[in-house]
Amino acid sequence: MNFLQQTQYMSYYVLNLTEGFKPVDWEGALVPVKEIEFKTFKFNGGELHFEITNPEIFDYEAVDLMITLKAKSFEDLGKLALAVDAIERQVLVKTKRLFIPYFPAGRQDRVTGYEALTLKVYADFINSMNFDSVLSIDNHSDVTTALVNNSESIDNFDVVSTALEHMELTKPFALIAPDAGASKKVYKVAKKLHEEYDVDFKVVQGLKHRDTKTGELSGFQVVADDLEGMSCVIVDDICDGGGTFLGLARELKD
Repeated sequence: MNFLQQTQYMSYYVLNLTEGFKPVDWEGALVPVKEIEFKTFKFNGGELHFEITNPEIFDYEAVDLMITLKAKSFEDLGKLALAVDAIERQVLVKTKRLFIPYFPAGRQDRVTGYEALTLKVYADFINSMNFDSVLSIDNHSDVTTALVNNSESIDNFDVVSTALEHMELTKPFALIAPDAGASKKVYKVAKKLHEEYDVDFKVVQGLKHRDTKTGELSGFQVVADDLEGMSCVIVDDICDGGGTFLGLARELKD
């Protein structure tokens, strides 16, 4: 995925904050790209230190900046804030973009009692850094887009269509919505499939129960009488432990 093809800048600075994660492809890019290098360490008190190690790449004119991050903890967001501060303290940043594939706390987009609306806490923190755009992939719900300033979410249609290209589609197949919350997302994918593919398929609703205190899943159901001989594609947004896919797959086979 080449995000640089979407830019119109004379030069571009990229900061990949997660080790081993470099989603921006600058080989053969239409614009010159300079990668910002850095180092971090923790003081004895536990505080994180962030330092740019190749400041010579900056020409100290206005720069366009892309930061990429796989956020798994508050410390990752802390590193992001330190990085933004380190750059903006020395360089005039003309545009500032963030690519954060999974927006953290995406599931925690509602409250059921005396608990934190965690998604809003994360969103407010990122909003405080004033990004011109925040790009994520297939957000859990529209609440993320509503809470995060200048945000955009890539939907999972491309993922589904790629999967279908590797399946045997000479017979009907089914798109499976794993729960009520995924229904809107699945029907959106179905609409695009009808527009772009000449294939026969049906949409089937799945159901499950999640214990809000423990996160444990149970009560999987498939609202369909018979799926004999059909291939089934479960369309969901987040997979960390795989519990939804495994539990629903058992019900589909039954």
